[in-house]
Amino acid sequence: VRMGIVQGQVSGEGGKFSLVDYRDDLDKTSDSISKLKTAYDKFLKGDLDDSDLFKLIYDKDNGFPELANYIGNLEEGFKAIADSQIDTVLDKLADVDIDGLSESDLESYNRLKNYLESIKNSFDDASAAQERLYTSAHCP
Repeated sequence: VRMGIVQGQVSGEGGKFSLVDYRDDLDKTSDSISKLKTAYDKFLKGDLDDSDLFKLIYDKDNGFPELANYIGNLEEGFKAIADSQIDTVLDKLADVDIDGLSESDLESYNRLKNYLESIKNSFDDASAAQERLYTSAHCP
């Protein structure tokens, strides 16, 4: 999941809103979510071993130490961490005065927000798909 949509500039009333200002936040969030999503998919398939989990939690530069709090419920942990990281960026975007944006700028802004929301939803969708597979395999 790579957010390659951080290149436009949006002008707002009383100043400028530039997506470039959010590049670092979006790139960091993108890299983090991509790593989480890959691990989450492995977890849902039953392929996430203890070594992978240890690296995911304790990686010095890109780890998720908060995941240790969810050892008994990793699915919830993956979702909570992804939601938190995306919400941080969405909160920053919420400060933008959208009333001052042109129609095309507003469209770009909304595309970015919708994209971030879709990433959050992808964790729920993967979980729901896994649950449907489990139910169909175990319930006649």
